[in-house]
Amino acid sequence: MHNRSIQLAPSALAYPFRGFTKDAGARIVEPALAPADNTKAGMQAARRATNVSVESVRQFLAEKAPDIDVIALSESSSTMTLSAAWDIKPAQIAKTLAMKVGDAHVLLVSCGDSRLDNQKIKAALGGKAKMLSAEETVAVTGHPVGGVCPFGLPAPLPVYCDVMLKSYEFVVPAAGSTHAALRIDPVRLAELVEAEWVDVCK
Repeated sequence: MHNRSIQLAPSALAYPFRGFTKDAGARIVEPALAPADNTKAGMQAARRATNVSVESVRQFLAEKAPDIDVIALSESSSTMTLSAAWDIKPAQIAKTLAMKVGDAHVLLVSCGDSRLDNQKIKAALGGKAKMLSAEETVAVTGHPVGGVCPFGLPAPLPVYCDVMLKSYEFVVPAAGSTHAALRIDPVRLAELVEAEWVDVCK
């Protein structure tokens, strides 16, 4: 199966990943954007950057997991929006946090409704975690805030997955854009990015 960006027909929104076929209403689309700079030049630049980000995820999947599709969304990939639209638990929306621990940049993938436990973070990662700014996040991951994922990174980063993700058969992380996502078994996600499992959330 070739990786492609697909948009789901309204009738498929509740269970977009079960028995989905091209005849069920999929079509090739460009991800929608909501850039901070709403001038024409700013919108064009944001679209180019987002397309590059999503394409990097698509290329990663083409090499590592060609059976997984990037799904273009008409709505934001925020936790509450996706969980409501797809009738899944907020925890199944896997969020990827870009952080700095000591001098190292790291990524943490966790459940959408979880919170970091500072004491657990210090014990597991060896120091206090500081969230990266929006600008730092793009520079380090190549993905905008809201579209951050551990796939298609410009350079390798340490990736950690919180153990709470294992509670679910599948999770839905972003895919390089606030309007792109994918479905994946959390154990497989960790394997694809060589992540270390940690217990750092509550």
